[in-house]
Amino acid sequence: MTNVLNLIDEELNRASAPRASRKPVFLFLSEGYKALVRPLYNLDKMLALSKHSKWNDDPDYRVNAICAKEIGKSCGYCERAADDKKLRASNFFYLPMYVYNVVDTHTGQHITYKDPETQEEKPIAGIRLLELSSFGRVSAILKFFMSFYKDPDNGHDIRVADFSIEQSGSGPKKDFIIMVKTPAPMSAKLQAIKLTPEQVKQRILEACPPLVGDDGAFGGAAGIESDAGEEDEDDDSAPAF
Repeated sequence: MTNVLNLIDEELNRASAPRASRKPVFLFLSEGYKALVRPLYNLDKMLALSKHSKWNDDPDYRVNAICAKEIGKSCGYCERAADDKKLRASNFFYLPMYVYNVVDTHTGQHITYKDPETQEEKPIAGIRLLELSSFGRVSAILKFFMSFYKDPDNGHDIRVADFSIEQSGSGPKKDFIIMVKTPAPMSAKLQAIKLTPEQVKQRILEACPPLVGDDGAFGGAAGIESDAGEEDEDDDSAPAF
C-alpha cells in the first residue's frame, strides 16, 4: 500500500510540475546543419547555471531543469540525486547569439520551423542561446571559443567576428565544426539589441523550469525539450527575446 501511495504522490507531482515554454530559446542543430551566428556576449559574460539533465525515451519523464538552488529554493532533483547519480546537477554555460540563418549542407536549403502559434513555416533567424558544457561533444564549441578569446590578436573578444557552427554526424558520432569568418564590426542592428543577464536567465528558467522541493516531494520531468529551430521574430527588425 505504501508503494502505491508513493507512486500516486510522484505522479501527481509530475503532473503539476511547470512545463517548459515553447517560445524559441536555444539553438539546436541536426546532422548536416550549419548555422551562421554572431555572439552577442563576450565569453567572460556568459551565464553559468547548474542544471539537472537526464534522458528518457518518454518525453514526459525527461529531466531538463535548472537547479532550484539557482533561484534560492530547495531542489527536488537534488533530493532525488542521492539515490540516482544521473540526476546530479552539472554546470552549463549560456551564450546569447544572433543567428543569421541555418542551412542544410546536403541540400543548400535554409532550415525553417513551424511557428507554434500561427503554424506558419518561418526561417530560423534571430536571438538564440547556445548551451555549452565542458563535457560531451558540445565541449568542442566551448574549447574553440575559449581559444579564440585567449588569443590577444582577437582583443580577447569573441564578438568581433561571425562564426559558422556545423554538426557532422549524429548520436555517438556527432561532432561540431566551428569556423571563424573575417572579423568585421558588428552591425548597427545587432548593436541596438539590449539583452540583460536578467532577461537571459529568465528565458532559461522558462525553458528549463526548476522543480522546487517540498518536504521531499518531487515529480518527474520539469520541462520538455524545445523543438530545433523555433522562431518568433521577423528578419527585418531587431528580435524580441
